[in-house]
Amino acid sequence: MKPALYLLFLLCWSVFFSQRATTNDGKEVMLFEDKTWKSSRGDLGNFSTMEAFTAGDQKVIIFPDNTWKFMNKATEGLYENTVVNSTSYTNPKTALSLAQSKRADAGFYFDPKKWTILQEQHEYSRGEFALQGVLNKDLFASFGSFSLENNATLKNVKDIVLTGFLMNPSHYKIKRTEFRTVNGTEIFYIKYHDIDLDYDIIHYYVITDDKACAQISAGSPEKEFASSEKDLQDFLNGLIKVKTEKYVEQVNIQAPVPSPPRIQN
Repeated sequence: MKPALYLLFLLCWSVFFSQRATTNDGKEVMLFEDKTWKSSRGDLGNFSTMEAFTAGDQKVIIFPDNTWKFMNKATEGLYENTVVNSTSYTNPKTALSLAQSKRADAGFYFDPKKWTILQEQHEYSRGEFALQGVLNKDLFASFGSFSLENNATLKNVKDIVLTGFLMNPSHYKIKRTEFRTVNGTEIFYIKYHDIDLDYDIIHYYVITDDKACAQISAGSPEKEFASSEKDLQDFLNGLIKVKTEKYVEQVNIQAPVPSPPRIQN
């Protein structure tokens, strides 16, 4: 899968999380991002703690009060401890072009001398834009959004996203997570290494004023990331909240069949 399309796939994948896990005695449970679980088939009986294993090669401990935690202390620490970065980040002055979502009140400024839009498809909210570097064709980026249920917070989004990645340690290695302020708005930041793609990728998530979550992503091959990180970071810092004109679904309505002509006697 090409990196640009792969980033669009991650936009969709990373907002949903539920994970099946199997206990040592073969019973199946469902794990949820709020650290609760429920049995897939019947009662597990009386127990103090129980180990379970996910399809993504992650080990967890489940408790009788229907909570769970990661067995690995470092992994559990990543979930529980997200730092707050006090630095304020702003849109670079060279980012003069504005791309606006038609699904959420958000968009992003970008430098057209450094980035070009490969694909724009507003009918698909989780992958509205795909971009590629102009000078470095190995740089890819994407933008999308998804609706939120009830009064979901940025912390709820963090829990969903972070748990999804942590549940797949054979595919993803998280390098850093934090809350930071970009253009005056609080966002959740996550940087990780995609083992299969051999790319380092950064996501930003922001809650919009119309109760959606906008996500912008950028990445490069791991071997080039150190030299490309500033360009990637400048692109990501173009994320803004802005009132937008929404996409209208096109519905094909067949015209009614005209009545047959009246026969004059």
